[in-house]
Order: sequence, then C-alpha cells, then structure tokens
Amino acid sequence: MYTAIHNHALDAQEIRDDDDAVRTVAKGMADARQWLRRMPVKPGEVPLAVAPHLQETLFSYYYRGEYDEWWAQECNDQTPYWDRHADLPCLITGGWYDPFIDGSIGYFEAMTTRIGSPVRLLVGPWGHGTMRTGTTSLGEVDFGADAMQGYPAHHELRRRWFDRWLLDKENRADLDPPVEIFVMGGGTGRRTPDGLMHHGGRWRPENQWPLARTERRTLFLTQSGGLSARRPGGAGSLTYEHDPDDPVPTAGGNMAHLAAIAKPEGGWGPIPPFGDRADAYGGQGTPIVPWGPIDQREHDWFSGDSGAGRKLSERPDVLVFRSEPLDEDTEVTGQVEVNVWVSSSAKDTDFTAKLVDVYPPNDDYPSGFEMNVADTVLRLRYRNSWSNPELMEPGRVYPITITLPATSNLFQKGHRIRIDIASSNFPRLEVNPNTGEPVGRHTYTVIASNTVHLSADTPSHVVFLVVP
Repeated sequence: MYTAIHNHALDAQEIRDDDDAVRTVAKGMADARQWLRRMPVKPGEVPLAVAPHLQETLFSYYYRGEYDEWWAQECNDQTPYWDRHADLPCLITGGWYDPFIDGSIGYFEAMTTRIGSPVRLLVGPWGHGTMRTGTTSLGEVDFGADAMQGYPAHHELRRRWFDRWLLDKENRADLDPPVEIFVMGGGTGRRTPDGLMHHGGRWRPENQWPLARTERRTLFLTQSGGLSARRPGGAGSLTYEHDPDDPVPTAGGNMAHLAAIAKPEGGWGPIPPFGDRADAYGGQGTPIVPWGPIDQREHDWFSGDSGAGRKLSERPDVLVFRSEPLDEDTEVTGQVEVNVWVSSSAKDTDFTAKLVDVYPPNDDYPSGFEMNVADTVLRLRYRNSWSNPELMEPGRVYPITITLPATSNLFQKGHRIRIDIASSNFPRLEVNPNTGEPVGRHTYTVIASNTVHLSADTPSHVVFLVVP
C-alpha cells in the first residue's frame, strides 16, 4: 500500500492547488524503489508529508499491526455491519491474483445467507482490476482466449445485470449460475508467440461457494522435502536462517499497486490538471514487481536489472516440499491450509507459505516452470489474535495455521504440487526484523533461526480442497 497511497495523493483534495506538493509526491513515486529499501520510514520524512491527512493514513497502515478502533471503523471493515445490508441484487467480480480476493468471496458468502435477492460471484485469472484490460495474460503466464474480459466485455457484463434488475428487462440474467469461476491450468506449458507460458484454463458454472463436492486431502511435510499422504512416524525438523537484510525476493503474487513512475521527459512541470494527475504520471510508470504468476526465480527489483537469477527453491532460507509427479490431473479449488509446528530463536518472526504448480521441463523451458498459485504470511505475534499480540518464547514450539487466499488451479498429470515455507517476501511484504519491537518502528535487525517441526508429535501438513 506504500506506493498505492502515494498514487492516490496525486489527486488528493488537500494538495489540489499546491503544485509543489504534487511535484514532491510524484518525485517520491519516481524514487519508490529507494524509499522501500529505506524502511522503516518515519512521519515527516516521507514525500507524503506534504499531504498530512494521507500521511496519517499511511502510518496507520504501517504502525497499527493490531486490530484496533481504527481498523474497526466502518470505512475499513464492513464485516460487523453486514446485517444492515440492503436486500438488493449483488454482482461481485474478483480475481485469483487480487489481494482482496478473500474479501470478495467473503462478501458473497455473507450476502447469500443474509439477503433474499440474487447474489452472483464471478472470479477470473486476474489481478486487481485487470478484468477490465484487454489481455489474456497476467505476469509471465497466458490463460488462453477465454480468460479475456476487458472493455467493452466487462462493461456489457455489468450493464446486462443492471438492465435486468434496474430496468426489469427480460434478458435471462436471473438464470445465470450464482457462481462462475475460471479454473486455471490445462494448457500446453509451452511458450506462446508473445513469450508467455501457456497455462490455459476454462470457465465453469457452480451452484455455491465453497464447492460442496470438494474433498479434503491431507499431505504431510517430510524431512526429505516431500509431500506425502503418510503421517510421519519419528523425529524430524528443518531449520533455516531468516536474515532481514537479505530477504527472499518477491516473484509475482497478489498485488494492487507496488509501482514506480518514470520522470517525465519534459521534467516535473507543469503539473497536470487536478483529477488527471494519477493517470498522467501513472501512464509513464511500471510495476516494481510483476503482478500475478511468474517463474519462481530471484530478481533484483531495485537495481533496474530485473533479469531472472537462480530458482527461489535453491535459496537456503526457503524450505521446499514437493509431491511426486502426479498420476492424474488434480484440481485444487478453495483455500489451502498450511498447518505447521514452528519455533524460532527470535521473539517474533514471520512464516510465509506459497503454493506452486511445478511444470516438468520441455524444449521451451528446459529447467521447467515453477508457477506461484497463492501465498500469504503470518506474523507470529498474531498467531492467536489480531488484537492481543503475544511474543514468542525462543525455542518453544508453536502450532500455527497459515490459510492461503482462495484459488482454483488444475495441476496436470506429470506436474508436482509444491509448498514453499520461508520468512520473507520483499518488497511485496514488509520484512520482519525479528526483534519484537513495535510494528514499523524497529531500530535494529536480528538473524532468526527458524524451524519447521516434522515429527510424529508435530505432524506439519497441508490440507487441499480437491474437486473429484
């Protein structure tokens, strides 16, 4: 959200008539990579200081790690107010690679139990708002012709809904299925003419969410880095060092902004008209990290040279757990639960979990293609509560559950299902300094020795929702 709120500031009312302030924010966005590397930042020291109200919001995001009265405002959290919702037809669209996908699905689930009017959910292989763009791809992956929404198709989708429920036109929108999802996968795995990996996918109607026919399938993490249906029988654990000064670099994922702008060719003046500034500057910018699915390799997103390096699976601070090559196509649709027993040498640390679709090698991708499907993070001080943080006792073993964002992906025969466990994912996620200091206000960093326990008494495992 750091760069997103700067982008909003370009057209903020509080600096609409202050060209120097707008210029300061724009220059800060041009230097966004450098600002991200300076974290932790402080109020008054960031470009957003010229827009005090938005700076206050930025540091509420940054400092308020606990759920408190600020987060509980209706403008931040609508869930306590769902019972007041108007009883009217709702069309909810979202994307598997949108950071707000669980909010969209949670809204659908809440309304289907609270109102009598039709509620419809449509989820595609999109990022934040990319259903409005005329493309079949996201990140380094192409999903096939059926994936395209874009304008005018997205506009027509909504107009058809409004025509039915506002103008009472008989266009059969009331007969559409309540849920329609794009099941990713099933493609060739080869390189397209545009240089993208063809992952493919198809639309499918459903009657509800979550899907009633899914089966829970449990796979255990093994000492040898496997995913096995067999429960562990003896002792076992794997340890890695999380160095906050050398974090695991982000490789795609669910992002809503995280972009920098380019310095305009003619310099920083004159300032574009109010209301057009974000578009004018943003049109010259690029994401710092590609959104969505990309091959899981190291990139230096800060140097300007973002060429792919070694595989993330080769880093010593990433634990990798792979299934055997699948004997049959396996569709995972829903939220994947990663249940692990962990310990740390630190008072506080993070654990990240990532679901990966591992393609076998082919002529276009001789070392295969390792596509991120879903990932998230848990900061251990919030393992029991978002409101009442508890620091860790170094060395003590804690059971935690990391629930990945909802997804729908077909892992094809011959592919492997993979779970990666680490403790950082920067710059998509803030790095935990491992010190236990207040969130966003640490004064030093500590290398943490983090352990995942794999014994009979601590059977770390993953629960998948599989469509038979």
